[in-house]
Amino acid sequence: MLGTLPIRYQWIKDGVELSDATNVVLTLTNVSDLLVGSYSVRAANTFGIVTAEVGKLRTIPARIRKQPRDRDVDIG
Repeated sequence: MLGTLPIRYQWIKDGVELSDATNVVLTLTNVSDLLVGSYSVRAANTFGIVTAEVGKLRTIPARIRKQPRDRDVDIG
């Protein structure tokens, strides 16, 4: 596909189009297990359509490696 404008984008998660995800960049906020999956983007213009596999999102549970110690601090 040639880069002729306008180019339309559609982001897809696990084969389902994401509503309101039509920008060149996909921004995810408040990431949780609900967003885990495979993501791709479809780009289209008058010359055709191309779908690119972008990647997989996974979450990793946080671990506390070292327990914090109690500490008293003077005001000021």
